Amino acid sequence: MLKFNKRSNKNIVKGGTHVGIMLSFIIFISFVLFLYIFLGPRMSGGDKVSNLEFLKIQLIEELSEELIIFGVYIEDSASGCIQLIDFLNNVENDNLKVRSDSEILDSYKNGNNLIIDQNIDDDSFLKVYFSEGFEDLSSSSLSCDLLQKDEDYSITYIHIDSIILETKILEIIEEYEESSKGYNEIKLRLGLSFNEFAFDFIYQNQTSIGTSKEAHRFLEVHADEIPILYITNQSEIKSGLLNIKIW
Repeated sequence: MLKFNKRSNKNIVKGGTHVGIMLSFIIFISFVLFLYIFLGPRMSGGDKVSNLEFLKIQLIEELSEELIIFGVYIEDSASGCIQLIDFLNNVENDNLKVRSDSEILDSYKNGNNLIIDQNIDDDSFLKVYFSEGFEDLSSSSLSCDLLQKDEDYSITYIHIDSIILETKILEIIEEYEESSKGYNEIKLRLGLSFNEFAFDFIYQNQTSIGTSKEAHRFLEVHADEIPILYITNQSEIKSGLLNIKIW
């Protein structure tokens, strides 16, 4: 008669349990490696080059305001200044600047009339820029030559664009530097989930201002420098650069 060895069977069961645990552990580690290898790039921000391009678009949009440009043709010459009758009826506000081919012209308002306090030659073309980034026109009662629309002056085109404001650049830098909460809110607005970013703004005179956050020296950083036009706090249109970095 065969004797049943309980101890022996118990050891066999124990050995089987250890093998099962080891197999489960190996499967788990393999699964984790799979996630890291195939999903890691997405979880860490994906293609940084593509993310940089996306960030450039989003940041410029964040810093910009609508810019409306009117082309104006002056048919008659005037000495001293001119007053374009009812010109301001074309827009909702009077945040504007008037520019000739070479300079910004002094301008004011008189009711709905636009006053340009400058000598204007025959057959002159002017550009009138409207943006929230400009200061409101001051009122004036200057005695100027009155020009009627479609007789003495005409609007040749209207172009809608956007332009970066210096005030918005300074505001977002202040928000970025103020706290980690402010920085994270900016990232949320820009749609930047996983990557970190920083940027510098270079003025036309080559001075610069920017954020202080820097990448760890072992991290890969992608950067690009973008030429821009911006409206200064003094309502001037100037050229500058945005240097944007992502890691």
